[in-house]
Amino acid sequence: MKTEASDAGDADGRPQWMKPRLMGVRKISNKERRRRQNENLRRLLTPKSALMVLNEIMPKEQVSNERRRRQNENLRRLLTPKSALMALNEIMPKEQVSNERRRRQNENLRRLLTPKNALTVLNEIMPKEQLSYQFVIAPVGGNSQYYNTTGQSFCADLTLEGNNYKGYGDTKLTARNAAAEQAVRDLILRKMAKVLLPEVSETTPAAPAEGSSEAEGEGPAEETLPMIQLASFALHKLFSEWEYDGHRVPQLRASNSVSGQTAEESAPETEAPPPRAKAPPKKRTLPDNAASMHPSMLLSYMRPQLEYRELSVEGDRPQNMMFTMGIDVDGTTFMGKATNKKEARKMAARAACTALFDVTFNE
Repeated sequence: MKTEASDAGDADGRPQWMKPRLMGVRKISNKERRRRQNENLRRLLTPKSALMVLNEIMPKEQVSNERRRRQNENLRRLLTPKSALMALNEIMPKEQVSNERRRRQNENLRRLLTPKNALTVLNEIMPKEQLSYQFVIAPVGGNSQYYNTTGQSFCADLTLEGNNYKGYGDTKLTARNAAAEQAVRDLILRKMAKVLLPEVSETTPAAPAEGSSEAEGEGPAEETLPMIQLASFALHKLFSEWEYDGHRVPQLRASNSVSGQTAEESAPETEAPPPRAKAPPKKRTLPDNAASMHPSMLLSYMRPQLEYRELSVEGDRPQNMMFTMGIDVDGTTFMGKATNKKEARKMAARAACTALFDVTFNE
């Protein structure tokens, strides 16, 4: 009997360890094991903005603190600061490293981490705080006909846990995000000091005050370092720098290849047909008087619902400032540079119309 079994196994051309075991169980290779681990990690991590990070750092009562603690612990073992050279070596792995394992890890991380701005992170870290009512926004600057050197025209004042934070921006939202970023920075650094340097946190008087408000059994869970929120905010900062340099960054969303979806999660998928029913917008014909139209008006007619982005501001005085505006049309970024934003938008629209519609304006 043994000789017949061995002859059958040799006829298959498979090694001894890949032969079927009891009840059909088969041992997997190290390459397959690494592939599965990579897939699991990719499902765990997805980019998150700062506000979502903050809401997850300070979860609601319905969310399991134990589950969040385990996720943060796993992410803390996986996410470590790496130089650009190390990151490049991992992006282009050697043949010995299993690509399937790395793919699964990236899939798990993509599901957990999504780029989030500072305001989103702050609301996730402190969900019980009504942060939207704690911001005091006031206009700043002198004459409104001039641009400030940094484009700041609003100041957002936030007082959180006895600390005052001020953020500036050309809109109220950017000012709130600037103040929220300072608050997130202090909260993250304070939690890092308590988790990584417990002997230092014991000497500070603020640590017992925070612990006294909660139950003794919940103390260690709340001091867990929020790696998901920290990594999501880091992705948001990185992508913002790339956009500031003039690069177009596609919106990164969580992977939808999730096994074992609940009924609530699968319900939105049934509503997908209505968006599919929308036919792509018909291409409009170029007007006869396109050469005499304003470039911005012509571009909005041919490609409606486009938004301009401020890429950079140069200069130290209002009279010698240069603004660079950009707009994404059909997958291409067109830029314009002028002494004011309106003229810069016009130059960007002019470049887009010339490249896409072959229009030569009369101006």
